[in-house]
Amino acid sequence: MINDYRYRLDNSRPRIKVTCPACGRSRKLVRYVNTQTGLFLADHVGKCDRIFKCGYHYTPSDYFRDHPWLNDITSHRPVSLHIINEQLSQPSFIERSWMVESMNRSQSSSLFRFLSSLWGNDETMRLFRLYNVGATSRMNDAAVFWQVDINGCIRTGKIMRYGNNGHRIKEDGLVNLMWAHRMKSMVDNPEDFNLVQCFFGEHLLSVCPDSKVLIVESEKSAVIASHYYPQYLWLASGGCCGCLNQTA
Repeated sequence: MINDYRYRLDNSRPRIKVTCPACGRSRKLVRYVNTQTGLFLADHVGKCDRIFKCGYHYTPSDYFRDHPWLNDITSHRPVSLHIINEQLSQPSFIERSWMVESMNRSQSSSLFRFLSSLWGNDETMRLFRLYNVGATSRMNDAAVFWQVDINGCIRTGKIMRYGNNGHRIKEDGLVNLMWAHRMKSMVDNPEDFNLVQCFFGEHLLSVCPDSKVLIVESEKSAVIASHYYPQYLWLASGGCCGCLNQTA
């Protein structure tokens, strides 16, 4: 028996996405599904994949608030579901060679150069290797924060651009973000890739099992905090598109 919500974002594979009512892009809206019946709510009840460029998110709570005659609001509060022999989909992984190649380029990223100006090259390299932070030739040598789980398997990499001041680069007020698992060169078929995120830095749990763990939002914060407070083990959730949310 596990606790769950009656309505949750569709996580089937492959997902059946529809046109987002806000940005008008086809196959971008992930709809909410009734876990007891397997049926979708209305086609406009869901979350757009274009998190930063659109941000549309119309929840079941919003839907029943706007349509009170359809259902009592308590119908989608957490309920206990009895699930027998549930088959959980297995996560997909990225080949280690891609992460290694990326980490060999780590010094080319603006983030590395900024942090090394504060701490020195050796300390910055130590932390980048500790946390598996690399760089990519795409997006002007953007930093890559690899998600490696407690078993050492690579779930994905979050690719972020930083300026010379260490701040994330934004265009039209939106943060530039790309996922390693969506790059055709790293996986055979990005559409079939089953992303199940983990905490950034999770691989360190097996190395330091007795350490006190503190969790922050951003990957950069975890790296910086590890320098100034090395007595703790710092993990990052990844923010609004991280492992504590239902979609990436």
